[in-house]
Amino acid sequence: MVSLNFFSINVLINSLKSFVKAWARSKERNAADRAQQIINKMESNEFTRPNVNFYTAAIDCFAKTKRLDAPQKADAMLKRMEERVENGELSAKPNVRAYNAVINAWSWSNDKIAAKRCEEILSTMEARAAAGDKDVTPNTITYSTIM
Repeated sequence: MVSLNFFSINVLINSLKSFVKAWARSKERNAADRAQQIINKMESNEFTRPNVNFYTAAIDCFAKTKRLDAPQKADAMLKRMEERVENGELSAKPNVRAYNAVINAWSWSNDKIAAKRCEEILSTMEARAAAGDKDVTPNTITYSTIM
């Protein structure tokens, strides 16, 4: 069994962060799937649980692919984040960047529910912001993406 100390875990997490960000910038067709594989592996290890930045980078990957299933995959990733927060893992709490990334994925979609889904996400953001969660306050990127 390999023993991990604090330094080793930080090096591992920083390496994984670099991999996910590299896939997010990649033009490879399977970049989003590769980023999701990294997230999946991280979720299965108590020492490497992904935070909001990992998830947002993976959601960005899906948005950039403009694949037919990209918005659904981005939505699923957002749902995973919200479930982790419900289970007490606050490091996965979606912020305005995460929501904007999902809106961006839907904005590129030709799906007939895309506009409605963008409006639903915006409504969620506005409701949470009104309830005091300033991390999800819609910004100019939010509104310009929806337009």
